[in-house]
Amino acid sequence: MLTIIPEEREGKGSAIQTAFKSIRADYAIMVDGDDTYPIEMATEMTRLLKNYDVVIGSRLKGTIEPGAMTKLNVVGNVLLSLLAWALFGAHISDVCTGFWAYRSDAIRRLELTARGFEIEADMFAECARNGLRIAEIPIIYRARQESPAKLSSYRDGLRIGAFLFGKWYLYRGGYLRRAPAAEEEVAARVVRPVVSPVAPRAEEGRPIVVPVPVLVEAREAFARDDDQHATKTLFDAAVTSLAAVAHVHLAPHMTHWEKSRAVESVLQDDDTREALRRVTMAYERANFAGRTLAESQRESALSAFASLRGHFSGEGERT
Repeated sequence: MLTIIPEEREGKGSAIQTAFKSIRADYAIMVDGDDTYPIEMATEMTRLLKNYDVVIGSRLKGTIEPGAMTKLNVVGNVLLSLLAWALFGAHISDVCTGFWAYRSDAIRRLELTARGFEIEADMFAECARNGLRIAEIPIIYRARQESPAKLSSYRDGLRIGAFLFGKWYLYRGGYLRRAPAAEEEVAARVVRPVVSPVAPRAEEGRPIVVPVPVLVEAREAFARDDDQHATKTLFDAAVTSLAAVAHVHLAPHMTHWEKSRAVESVLQDDDTREALRRVTMAYERANFAGRTLAESQRESALSAFASLRGHFSGEGERT
């Protein structure tokens, strides 16, 4: 069945964002509609999604047919891919490819903002930021048969490079500028794990760790529109407590998404993983993207944390 989704906003990125919000399947294939990409490779890409979160069809690892791409475009794509790799620490050979395959849970973790041809760079930056596992397969890239390409080698190449730097600044540069002492001080005050005398025992006989109550503090922070403090309170409590229960070591130098990914990797229940992701995404929106959360997003973060409390103790946290 073919479904056409109308999009009033201009730009490739706008169209993809709207399409992603409509996906209900387990897997999704995104491919440019100009017949330059071998859609028959979608079967192989879907097979790889059993072990990876994202799969891309790499033109630069495969074959580029004569006339499909100029030498200048090849060089530009290589340089942009190297830049993306250097900034985000995740390898990719073709950051501007228009052939992507996703698991649906991976799509839900993407916070895309690009409206135009920077969308592929945006998707890669979000994949790297969330620690998603990326696989690549070589493809044959064909020449366009009808209309000329809309992409401008110089203008759009510079725009994509600038976008990558902007993403890096928000999610890396902005985070690294925070004072370590302040981070530890807030974490110690908000989280401070304690052992409940009535908590059930873990299998090996250790008491399960429960966090100091944080929902009241988070609600009060939301009430005064301090989204940064509220979401950090929830994130620190969730990650630290789940890590303690699961015996996951969180090193001081780890970024917040590395901590979340480390804890998530040992969780067995899909609902628990999804709740942790919701808390993490709210934290990222408020503290790194600098966004003011909508009331629904605040309630989503609070309810996600509330659903995690049963993993901290037998009865959950009372507030």
